Amino acid sequence: MRRCWGNEFENKATLIVDEVGYTPLDPIAANLLFHVVSARYERGSMVINQ
Repeated sequence: MRRCWGNEFENKATLIVDEVGYTPLDPIAANLLFHVVSARYERGSMVINQ
């Protein structure tokens, strides 16, 4: 993830991920979402909306 966006998602106070359940995630997208959540863990607030 850091190669693509650097600290873009880690430095924000709150990250909102909307419409996660709108379409099924393929394995690559699910892995990317996992890495975003892992990078944010205990570093900032995160809202995931289905």
